[in-house]
Amino acid sequence: MVRQSAANCGNPQCPRMRSWDWCNASVLPLAILGLHARLARWFARVRRSHSIAVALMHGHNVPRSGILPGAVAPFFDCFRLVFAHRGYAMCRFLTSLLLAGLLQAPSGSAAEVPRLAGRVNDYADILPSSDRAYLERILSAYEAETTHQVAVLTVRSLHGESIEAFSLRVTNAWGLGQKGLNNGVLVTLAPAEHAVRIELGTGMSRYVSDAEAKRIIDETMVPAFRVGDMKGGLRRGVDRLLQACRAYKVSRRAQ
Repeated sequence: MVRQSAANCGNPQCPRMRSWDWCNASVLPLAILGLHARLARWFARVRRSHSIAVALMHGHNVPRSGILPGAVAPFFDCFRLVFAHRGYAMCRFLTSLLLAGLLQAPSGSAAEVPRLAGRVNDYADILPSSDRAYLERILSAYEAETTHQVAVLTVRSLHGESIEAFSLRVTNAWGLGQKGLNNGVLVTLAPAEHAVRIELGTGMSRYVSDAEAKRIIDETMVPAFRVGDMKGGLRRGVDRLLQACRAYKVSRRAQ
């Protein structure tokens, strides 16, 4: 139903980029620091798993709680039997590596698609009730006038997923847009990741270009977000987006 955006070419002026990190000036140093922190945590887990292996090899009791994920706890006693035979050096080494991998395994996968509660889905709790009511009212009236379905979604976290992939999954799951028209639009905001995106249905994208969607984000939403005005940036961005989407005129015969 929706067209997946092109991969990020690395050029900040690329007209196909409809999402933007409003703190991108510090992305590279933060990414380097993040990588360093991840490596440090991984080596710490390797050292801890090796300590567990040594303790098991010498017959010491090591509690299961807080060491292994619950899904692999049943295998703990098997590991104990393996380590009881001191001649299996290779088994001890490989199992240590296995333990290290299990200790650093992520606790969950990609974020679940939120429930579609209405035209405004403020799961990040950044909008006062008056602003939610305002957006609900204008989006409802806009759909009655134009047939275009526009929804707003805020989330607390993307859980490591890119906002492009997340927005596309949500748009497809919610089925935004009229059948045969593909005129749905989703505005996604993830304050924790400083990310915002406008996802356009394939029908709408013929009338609202990627460059125009990016200008709405860069010129209207991001400046407000930078000074902490999340609700103001979202409201003004939605108002400008609705105006741009009027270029897609649906005849009564097509409805």
